[in-house]
Amino acid sequence: MRVDPDGYFGGGEGRERAGVALSVSPFFGLSHSDMRAALAREARYVVHDMGGVTAVRMTMPAARVTRLPWDSGEAGADDIQLAVLIDGAAMVTMGEEAARLGVGDWIVLDQRRASTWAVNTHSTFFGLQIPRRRFGRIRLPSMLASRGTQPAEAQAGEMSGIYGVMSNFLRTVEAQLAHIAGEAVALLADATVGLLAAVLEEERSRSRVPPDSLAMLRLRASQFVSAHAADAELGVEGVAHALNCSTRYLYKAFAGESISPERLIWNARLERSCQALLDPKNLHRPVGTIAFENGFNSDAHFARTFKASYGMPPGRFRSMAAALARPSETAAD
Repeated sequence: MRVDPDGYFGGGEGRERAGVALSVSPFFGLSHSDMRAALAREARYVVHDMGGVTAVRMTMPAARVTRLPWDSGEAGADDIQLAVLIDGAAMVTMGEEAARLGVGDWIVLDQRRASTWAVNTHSTFFGLQIPRRRFGRIRLPSMLASRGTQPAEAQAGEMSGIYGVMSNFLRTVEAQLAHIAGEAVALLADATVGLLAAVLEEERSRSRVPPDSLAMLRLRASQFVSAHAADAELGVEGVAHALNCSTRYLYKAFAGESISPERLIWNARLERSCQALLDPKNLHRPVGTIAFENGFNSDAHFARTFKASYGMPPGRFRSMAAALARPSETAAD
């Protein structure tokens, strides 16, 4: 496995050498980790071809891994990742969304967007990389987590309905896949696509139920912040004023959620800044200029919050992403 000094992992074909996994890229793509030595020593994965769907069983130590957005020309860039946690615990974030995973919880992620996996303990994941084209005209989410799909009263217990079926199905496939061969493997892949389509249909049916006023306010706040995050003067009071509500009512809408109105604003600015740093045309522009263009008014605050979210300073993040994007460098051992 190629491990560069700042902890990026890339390349490899799923083999192992001297007990060290060659790459975490089948599951995470081009990634940065704050535990590069532990990952190089302890991460393991097994890859199965399921007739166009790639299955990956991966074990890894406690670590924080940020997966970069997959480039449009990269193999697997147009895949949807469906993963279930077999053992351990993790928190997955994508932009403003966050999902806590326990044993049996599953998550759907769009490979074209960056995500961060904070793995709290030695954990095992089973994931499927499914080409987007296999879903036809079905609208696919950027992120969908099993616990987030459940009614509030069900989330403290076992998953029910189609969501529980998906969890049990994925865990059964993980346990039995090594013993299945031939056409049955491809049929399992087809069944997975059909089951996920059923889950998405259930989600659409639920979304037709009129949402409560607080949920609508959260949605409107997220949309407004996303559109105006570059305004350095934007604050909670400004959001509340634009939405014709009091700041108290806005805070009430986010009570009990995994994010506050302030965090909503800073996360939107961080995501805009991250995308700008990944843009090759900004390679030689000052990091501070990019930060100011996306709503930050302090270089120090930007550097601090960026490192807290992505695990490294913004300048190094841009340099490492640029280096990984150059084929001549990513191919080297």
